[in-house]
Amino acid sequence: MSSDARGLMPGEFRCVAMGGINDGANSYPHGMAWFGDHLYVATTRLVFQLLYYVSHKESVWDPYPVKVDERNPYTHLDARGQIWRYHPPTNVWEKILTAELMEPKNGVRFPYFNGIRNMVEFKAAGESRNALYMPTMAPKGGPTPMILRTEDGLNYEQIELIGAAAARFNTFRPMVNFKGRLWIAPTGKTGSGSAAGTALVMASDDPARTPWVQCNETNFGDPHNEGIFEMTAFNGHLYAGTVNPDGFQLWKTDGEQFPHCRWTRVITRGGGRGANNQAVGSMKEFNGALYLGVSIINGGYDRNHGIGPAAAELLRVFPDDTWDLVVGEGRITEQGLKMPLSGLTAGFENPFNTYVWRMGVHDGWLYAGTFSIAGVIQFFSQEKFSERIRRILDRDRMNLLADKLGGCALWRSRDGVTWLPVTTNGFGNPFNYGIRALITTPHGLFVGTANPFGPDVAIHRASGWTYEPNPRGGLEVWLGSHQHHPATHDLTRLKPPPAPVTLHPDFEREGLTEEERKRDYIEHAIAAFFRDPANRLFGYWRRGSTSAIDAAQTLVEEVESLLPKAEGRVVLDLNLDRRFAADRLKAHAVSVTGPGVLLQHPDASADAVTDLEALSRISHARRWLPEIRRVLKPGGFFAGAAVLHGGPAAGWPGTHTPAAFAALLEAAGFTEVTVREATRDCWQAFLHKFNLYLWEQVIDGSFDGAMVEDAKAAVYGPLVPVHAYVVFRAKRPA
Repeated sequence: MSSDARGLMPGEFRCVAMGGINDGANSYPHGMAWFGDHLYVATTRLVFQLLYYVSHKESVWDPYPVKVDERNPYTHLDARGQIWRYHPPTNVWEKILTAELMEPKNGVRFPYFNGIRNMVEFKAAGESRNALYMPTMAPKGGPTPMILRTEDGLNYEQIELIGAAAARFNTFRPMVNFKGRLWIAPTGKTGSGSAAGTALVMASDDPARTPWVQCNETNFGDPHNEGIFEMTAFNGHLYAGTVNPDGFQLWKTDGEQFPHCRWTRVITRGGGRGANNQAVGSMKEFNGALYLGVSIINGGYDRNHGIGPAAAELLRVFPDDTWDLVVGEGRITEQGLKMPLSGLTAGFENPFNTYVWRMGVHDGWLYAGTFSIAGVIQFFSQEKFSERIRRILDRDRMNLLADKLGGCALWRSRDGVTWLPVTTNGFGNPFNYGIRALITTPHGLFVGTANPFGPDVAIHRASGWTYEPNPRGGLEVWLGSHQHHPATHDLTRLKPPPAPVTLHPDFEREGLTEEERKRDYIEHAIAAFFRDPANRLFGYWRRGSTSAIDAAQTLVEEVESLLPKAEGRVVLDLNLDRRFAADRLKAHAVSVTGPGVLLQHPDASADAVTDLEALSRISHARRWLPEIRRVLKPGGFFAGAAVLHGGPAAGWPGTHTPAAFAALLEAAGFTEVTVREATRDCWQAFLHKFNLYLWEQVIDGSFDGAMVEDAKAAVYGPLVPVHAYVVFRAKRPA
């Protein structure tokens, strides 16, 4: 493609792998490369589960994001790293390799690796063809790391890391093909978590036969340099960025006089930002400059050194060692005043973007992907916050941050100065908290997201925290292309929609007046928004809900969480003429149409009665309460969602607050009444989404102003003004 090709738009990205490639334990695509005619993806598994085992004594979580226990995870979880490959023309994924298990050690069979940190194409000295080289990540307590090598993508050999005390370390992240050698640097030290503790650069021209040789002064002569997270080749030099609590350092060498290479320091003290630019996490050459993503390690908050939290910056370095601040905080530096050329503050205007984790170049555009801590905040222990922070970030606000700001971001720029967002919410999935791979290929730009929230994730329901299977947990791979290939994964497949509704009715039918045609179009547009003719619920817009059908399903799940789990229970669903809830409740649900039908049931016939906004949409809903109480078995529950409004069809007239609604249920003879306000997540979120949808109809010329008002009247007109939206549960006394 030419360098003047337009950048990729959000709608041009398609998900080609989701749910960890159908295995939620696949958390990160640490290694990703285009080799031959396939995309290769190496998965790091069970990141949160293994983190708990390594550092579970640090009580920063409440609750822990995923389901874990105190046992060594290697005794009961499959932590074996995997390698997959994808063939775009046929849309086929193949699992090529699964790590083998070593002989038992203290009764535990560790895998030889649980992840691969990089993939680099390289031709070793004396070899006739290129091969793909991959440094492994060794489990704590398991074997030492190694390098995997393949020439054909199907057959792999294990190469021992020999020389330069390589066995001291458990993983090597940077790997660069530079001047006939592979160059690597350790990222983690065996038995000591993720910090290497030293900044070493090693190289070999034939990893299978030649020992690795150290080719820099240890720590570049500064004991505060604790590691190297990233290296790359640029302008005939190899660049290495260090981890340093005083601020990263950037070094370069021409690689000559090997192994006694001469290194030049380019940047020090984090480019004048100090500790808040502790490490270089990503590098990419673009248009004659080297771009650096710089940040604080450990998600933007290094507790060991007391650094942060702070958002990430983007710098660019030129061959003459001058540099610019592209995204970040203006300041005085050793090279004078530096202001962000883009006009964007740190984190691309989002304080929760704590890494610029990966960068890539495709069709003449530079793409930068972030890591966002927002999706994790809801799991933080509030006891770890100061009193001032606890007053600002209560549990509801923490959940709101996760829902509204969760998910990584992808930005793009043609000139390195003007930046445009591609996605700011993890492609609609808040569990996609980081972009870990960006690979340009003949078929488009592949984006790999890090997502460790599987297989089971902590979900905050109306009844409290619970662990549930997470269909959107596990890494995802997205393909951006101007070719508009059909989506290879229907993102709604996890919650199957009904038969599609066409947005454009046949306006050529004879006998229709212009007004009738408009009404016909309005009805089709409303049906297209809700995506289910039986669904007109406001719903519960949480966990990355992007459509009304998602929000309605989440509402069902919230109400479901309030009911005791029991086999063979009978649930009467008061969804009136809509079978939406009855079709989806995980029980023997029976749809009823009114008190008259309830009267046909014998006394004590139902274990539970549910109402999803139904009674709120008819007048005199209070008349139902005695019948609901009567048909419930002793100890049975009445649960659901209620819209407290003052419209002409007010189901609960005069009951405008959660407290008043609770008092109404108690007066009707119910006990153990729980009423939780959900106005922000239900009514207000619905109103925002629906009004935005109507605005889009106006923009494309489908609606005029009168049609917008008619659509509002048809969907929620009789229900306004809405005073509150509540989710509730009440019990018939035993």
